[in-house]
Amino acid sequence: MQKTGVILVNTGSPAAPTEEAVREYLAEFLMDPRLVSVPRPIWKRILHKRILPTRAAASAAKYRLIWEDGGTPAGSPLNRAHAATAAGLARLLGDGNVPVRAAMCYAPPLLDDVLVELRGLGCERIVYVPLYPQSAYTQVGSCTDAFGRACTRIGWHPLVEMIYDWWDDEVYLQAVVDSIVSAGFDATRDHLDLSYHSIPLRDVKHGDTYVDNVYRTNRIVAERLGVPEGRWATGFQSVFGPKPQNWAAPLSVKLLADWGTAGVRSVYLCCPGFAADCLETLYDIPYELEPAFTDAYRAAHPDAPAPSFTYVPCIDPYEAYPRILHHVLEERSEFLVS
Repeated sequence: MQKTGVILVNTGSPAAPTEEAVREYLAEFLMDPRLVSVPRPIWKRILHKRILPTRAAASAAKYRLIWEDGGTPAGSPLNRAHAATAAGLARLLGDGNVPVRAAMCYAPPLLDDVLVELRGLGCERIVYVPLYPQSAYTQVGSCTDAFGRACTRIGWHPLVEMIYDWWDDEVYLQAVVDSIVSAGFDATRDHLDLSYHSIPLRDVKHGDTYVDNVYRTNRIVAERLGVPEGRWATGFQSVFGPKPQNWAAPLSVKLLADWGTAGVRSVYLCCPGFAADCLETLYDIPYELEPAFTDAYRAAHPDAPAPSFTYVPCIDPYEAYPRILHHVLEERSEFLVS
């Protein structure tokens, strides 16, 4: 039987919370044509002359607020969670019988290095799992492109099985529900914003089913929680560029501000599409999304009691997420059952 390895892949994280490391990471990440469709030579000049000089410093300051271990790569919350999930899945698959590795598209641990390692372990087949339950051109597509480039660079083209778009997996859906319940959500009292990474509307126009699958996910979650219509909503975040109107909406920052203005007293925010807490949850939510709600509430209702905002952390990467991925692979991988 041919030996099979598993790669869990995500976009990536800077190696350190420094301007230099963030600049290096963004220079790779923001050149992805799936994110920005401007012709490469033109976009490269814009990126290096206008965007990176200011964005790298601003982003580094944000990363420093969430970094967990000095300035080492292990301090990245995303890297730490990603490695824990890979280790947990390896245990469930048999403690070494099926090697599982975490990889990133634009930062260490790089796909090239992980592929070289798996080739050295005698793997002839790869199960490749982008850690985005709802598949999107800008996310899963980027991971797929990065895999092809890495294989070409190292001169190895193993048999590959891509596992993606697993938003309807039963264990995943129930884990989302359980995480919200565990955070204290009360369907008779609280409002729920289920917030996801936004995507360009051009991709929706060209047939990307991501937004549809986000709404399908959320309806199932809301029904299982027993949340009545009007108390839950789908929001999007993390748009890039000067034209947010060109991205899938409603944006959570506006949705939450509208709820605050309307007098909603208690809000829970959950991000089911994120495999692990990262800059977009650990920074954006407390520093941007929560203030959008509370500031709007206080401005519209200055004499009312203080509002309540609760962030539901991403699914536990040590135990729960490995169980999700184990079930996904049991249900969908032919390489691991043949």
